[in-house]
Amino acid sequence: MRRQSFVSVLFFVCLSASAQGYKTSLGEIVVQKPTSTTPSSPIDSSVSTTIIEGKDLQGQKTSLPEVLSETAGLQIRQYGGLDTFATASIRGSTSEQVAVYLDGLLLNTVQGGDFNLASIPVNEIERIEIYRGAVPARLGTSALGGAILIRTRSAELKKGHTTRLSTSYGSFNTLETSIFQAQKLRSSHYAANYSLTRTDGDFSFLNNNGTPFNSSDDRTEKRENNDLTRHKLLLKMGRSLANGSLEFQENFLREERGIPGLGALTSEKASLSSTRTVTQLRWQQEEWSLAPFLHFEKQRFKDQEGEIGLGIQDNSNNTWGYGFDSSLERMIGRFQRGTLVMNYRGEQFLPEDFSSSTPEVNSLRNQFGIGLEDEIVLLEERIILNPSLRTEHILNNFSSGETNFHPVSGKMGVRFHATPSVVLRTNFARAYRIPSFSELFGDRGSLLGNPDLQPEKGWNGDIGFSWETSPLSFSTAYFLNQTEDMIQFLQTSQLTARAENLTKARIQGVETDVRIPLSEQAAFSANYTFQRAKDASGFPGTEGKFLPGRPVHEASGRLHYRYRMAQIYTDLTYLDNNFLDTQNILRTENRFLWGSGISISPVKWLTTSFDVKNILSDQVVDVVGFPLPGRSFYGRLEANI
Repeated sequence: MRRQSFVSVLFFVCLSASAQGYKTSLGEIVVQKPTSTTPSSPIDSSVSTTIIEGKDLQGQKTSLPEVLSETAGLQIRQYGGLDTFATASIRGSTSEQVAVYLDGLLLNTVQGGDFNLASIPVNEIERIEIYRGAVPARLGTSALGGAILIRTRSAELKKGHTTRLSTSYGSFNTLETSIFQAQKLRSSHYAANYSLTRTDGDFSFLNNNGTPFNSSDDRTEKRENNDLTRHKLLLKMGRSLANGSLEFQENFLREERGIPGLGALTSEKASLSSTRTVTQLRWQQEEWSLAPFLHFEKQRFKDQEGEIGLGIQDNSNNTWGYGFDSSLERMIGRFQRGTLVMNYRGEQFLPEDFSSSTPEVNSLRNQFGIGLEDEIVLLEERIILNPSLRTEHILNNFSSGETNFHPVSGKMGVRFHATPSVVLRTNFARAYRIPSFSELFGDRGSLLGNPDLQPEKGWNGDIGFSWETSPLSFSTAYFLNQTEDMIQFLQTSQLTARAENLTKARIQGVETDVRIPLSEQAAFSANYTFQRAKDASGFPGTEGKFLPGRPVHEASGRLHYRYRMAQIYTDLTYLDNNFLDTQNILRTENRFLWGSGISISPVKWLTTSFDVKNILSDQVVDVVGFPLPGRSFYGRLEANI
């Protein structure tokens, strides 16, 4: 039945692609209501890009991982269930290969290369930009998979103030509440947002009792020790200057969560608490910008009963990050723009192990980078060339000694307007990634580090086109990625996942996106991603096998209807089965998730909504064996004053 439903979705996507005329482009796929306006251009128009406007996410119970999961070429990996911990994979990459930025500041730390996307509330988001494959040089980083840029809301340019209150409650005793306040005062402005998220996370799941090939001992039970409490505060203050602006920003997060373990290996007391603060000052003039920052993160993990992982654990990992990002842009004649990017990032990893008398050794990493980008416009903007080159110097000081890396990365992008309605794009990029400290030395119970890891390196390329003729849109792209020494957390016989180098991987596929406004009130959108992620190491037993956690087929569709004060939506997502290990023995089953919701605005300033997630209550697991929730219900109330 699931296969038939999936085939129906694909058939509809292919049928829609044959329609005459399209509206969006491969470089800018706008997720919006039928009446939304087109957002401004991305940083690099030659890169495959998806843009999502924050205002189109209002009036529904959703999260950043849910929003991103509806993007072609992007897969969300969840560790523990709704609102808990989620990372992104772009075109088959690992989550550590995806750079995540918040208002221009890189959030991937030296402690853990990935970033928890669920920790950013949707209500504070103004705009999301997703760059797949090649990464714009102006971001000041090298990323093998791509980048996600999140821009938070700020004060309106008009006079006066804005206040928004929202709260939602639903299954598993899940509560979300937030308050946003922004105001403009002559040449100054401020914006503040506080949000609280808490859930018991005690959904029912199927426990296979550690015997995946023997269903006779399977049983359904409650997910224990999966609770979460999260406090998030965002504060922005700025002032307009004669030829630019100055802005101060503070992000604070405090989180307490239980660590339930994998499917069969559960725990009752293991816990993880996190504190994160990010301070940034951005000074921007017409042609240049300077942004110093300070980043601190503390994670305290306790497993004093030895319920999961290897032995008793009681440790605290502290990470300090500091540095600056700067850029200089200048026109070179009428048809050429050059950009110089320079940055420094220093990070200290200060671990403490309270369960051992052996003193921990601190680790230090310094990174210096400089990049050049050239944008050349030819034939009255029909052709845009975008070459870039970046060099970086990375100095590590570990307990085992000092190690230095001096990688060089870069890309070449081309955008060609073949006709007013047809745009062609292609990119080729070389990138790298060094292991994070968590991948090298970490221990989070079921997730273990590996000090023998080697840096990842690789290249990626894509070619695609978009056909735009209002009101329909269609875009597609072929991509090919090849990575050496790819790092992946793999499930072990002890029901833990350990970071390992896969030596060599080859990932290729096709991503397609189609959007059809059915009327002034209704719109349909769908995307489909096909990818074959294979081990190319040449080792017996793994050569030619699928890489863990990367499904071959993934598709989603969304139907949205608005009538007067009411909005109704329904969405369908299909994710093919995928393997948990390099030998392709353990695997998750395919899943077909269906969700729906309705929102009503009786007055302009008030919206109430009701959402149902996973209507079919499909019992599924994700990533390395974490079960996910079945059917759940949520009510939401939002007021704009």
